Amino acid sequence: MLFVPRALLQNLSPAFRDFVSYHPEAVRRQDGAILQPRECAMKIPRWVPGVAAALTLALILPRTLTAQGVTTSAISGTVTNDQGKPLESSQVVATNKNTGSRTGTISRGDGRFYIQGLEVGGPYTVSVRHIGFSPRDTNGIYVSLGQNARVDISLATQTVRLAGVTVTSTGASSLISTAHKGVATMVTDSAIARLPTLNRNFTDFVVLTPQISTKGPGNSGGGQNNRFNAIQIDGSVASDLFGLGSTGQPGAQANAKQISLEAVKEYQVLLSPYDVRQGNFTGFLLNAVTKSGSNEFHGSGTYATRNERFERDVSYLRASPFTQTQSGFWVGGPIIRDKVFFSVAPEFQSQNQPAAGPFIGDGSPTPSPVNQQGVDSLRNILQSQYGFGDPGTAAVVKNENPLGNVFARLDFVNLPYSSRLVTRYNFVNAQQDILSRSGTRLNLSNNGYNFQSVTNSGLAQLFSNFGSGSSNEFLVGYTTVRDKRKTPINAPFVVISRVRGPNGANGQISAGTENSSQGNELDQDIFELTDNVTIPFADHRFTIGTKNEFFKVRNLFAQNSYGNYTFGTLDSLIANTPSSATLGLKLDNSDGAARFHARTLGFYAKTTGSSRTASISTSALGSTSPD
Repeated sequence: MLFVPRALLQNLSPAFRDFVSYHPEAVRRQDGAILQPRECAMKIPRWVPGVAAALTLALILPRTLTAQGVTTSAISGTVTNDQGKPLESSQVVATNKNTGSRTGTISRGDGRFYIQGLEVGGPYTVSVRHIGFSPRDTNGIYVSLGQNARVDISLATQTVRLAGVTVTSTGASSLISTAHKGVATMVTDSAIARLPTLNRNFTDFVVLTPQISTKGPGNSGGGQNNRFNAIQIDGSVASDLFGLGSTGQPGAQANAKQISLEAVKEYQVLLSPYDVRQGNFTGFLLNAVTKSGSNEFHGSGTYATRNERFERDVSYLRASPFTQTQSGFWVGGPIIRDKVFFSVAPEFQSQNQPAAGPFIGDGSPTPSPVNQQGVDSLRNILQSQYGFGDPGTAAVVKNENPLGNVFARLDFVNLPYSSRLVTRYNFVNAQQDILSRSGTRLNLSNNGYNFQSVTNSGLAQLFSNFGSGSSNEFLVGYTTVRDKRKTPINAPFVVISRVRGPNGANGQISAGTENSSQGNELDQDIFELTDNVTIPFADHRFTIGTKNEFFKVRNLFAQNSYGNYTFGTLDSLIANTPSSATLGLKLDNSDGAARFHARTLGFYAKTTGSSRTASISTSALGSTSPD
């Protein structure tokens, strides 16, 4: 333990006394001798090498390399005296004025300092203290996601102790050019608040990136297939890893949104980053961070509703009725000032619109391919002869699309070793009714299905800055995704090829359980573990890290398990003489689902200098094993 003489401590400014109490390793010994640089550096706790060794040992197993982008920002610079010479062992503290979070380090022999793991935004105040020099504070520093703000500070020699003297700089911080690694677009919080969006999906703003095409299906980054994109929120995977939808998000078939727009602080759209921590994609990476609370209560809310009457006054738009209502809010604030903060953002949507295609009744956009008599005959035969439940009707059907999102976050700041802990939980519930008809086939109302998707995601991030200038970012996360098709009736899928229509022509009619929905479920469990260590040396910063993801999948696709039958006419149905029949059977006593595990582990390293950036990455190794 290091001490400073009580008399000297009493004469220091309040800000410096706070710093001394928080960083005792950065002051004089009790005998008054000035510590050497190797003595000033805070010793890394004994458990850090052990954890690093355990992670390194895990890497010898066969894995696949993957990486994710950083979720924080940094401030760096050089401390010099009034003659331009570097000052060693200066105490540097970055304070977030919104949260009171303080992160400190000590300048090295060349005067350089580097503070990593800072929460995006600001304003930050960088305070520099060195015994024998006047203290200096630089205010109004804002940092963006993944960027490094440069703050160079010159201290004047102090010949007479002056209490309460503060030199303040309000100039905008500059960005080190080496922080810009590759093609990227930043979507700031002000852009998210200003720009219009009909569906309030945070991925809508990728259109601001010139290299992205939205012509479909999905979004294409640099001409790549939409399944080659990646989405992460707070460094945690939020992509559709199974790849069934086109939006790149889990639950895409139900139009699910992975997070409320109110909860997003800002994000990057990256196409070719040179940072080895950002990877696992060949299209684009959407790297988003969420809002945290602060020492003051803040909030926002939204409510929007629209229908076909808000559309342009043309017949084909006004003739397609729909209703969409969206509501939500965000609120954040302190639980314990300067220590614990909360952030909560729920959002909900209700939407409905008629199923596409004709129906029997007033208002049908086109004539029905069959008449009501044929529908009544089919219903009667299926129920009385084959024991079906209610096959449904030929009337208009409204497809509902309710969505629900709940986001909650807790931040713990000013922990030992200049640490900050972030915990976050995200819940997504999406449902979509799916039924459509055409001019040649009319599907009865219970021939559709309801697609349901529920996602639960939790993570914890620990950001630590040590006195030597080293920093560590640790992330652990767990996500579950549950998708299934829920059907209103469990019965064979039946198609009648020739049924008399109102105009005398023949049309088709179908009933029963849609053949691909007779057993359709997908369960995904994703566990992830990431650790990145940054160590400064001279004018370089060395980063080594590991990114590990473990997947557990259960996929049930029991197509035609109830049967799929086609009959030429209603008479053929009565006689039970189908023109074609398909029945899917299990070959064992299981539930018929495919189960498998997969894992991707990676190790990477890079060095970043003031004049050039070099990155080294291991070759990709991986394994996939069935359950």
